[in-house]
Amino acid sequence: MAEGAYATNYDNKIFEKGHIDGDFGWRTLYSTIDLQKKLGETSDGIVGEKTFSRVNKHMYKIGGSTDSERTLYLRYEGKKHTFDLRRNTEGKYVFPDRKGDSRQAGYKYHSCG
Repeated sequence: MAEGAYATNYDNKIFEKGHIDGDFGWRTLYSTIDLQKKLGETSDGIVGEKTFSRVNKHMYKIGGSTDSERTLYLRYEGKKHTFDLRRNTEGKYVFPDRKGDSRQAGYKYHSCG
């Protein structure tokens, strides 16, 4: 994750940009839990409203429109990684994976793709 969270709870390896594969798998789960612990939040591994609002302060507009049903281009500047993403016309967040392909963030399909 962009904040430099650990990817596992046992090997102390930082979640690197190269780990981004578009799948909300075990690395993403552990790094989310690690980040939530650092933020003093409930460590459930789900980026809900509370977690998102805490990290949202690192995200800012670089283009597009903030109007609903319009595309908004954003940049996230974390402690470890910086990346660009967009909120599409459906209000869903899309970001590049390690290969540069666009991935849509989501939990219901256990994938961000």
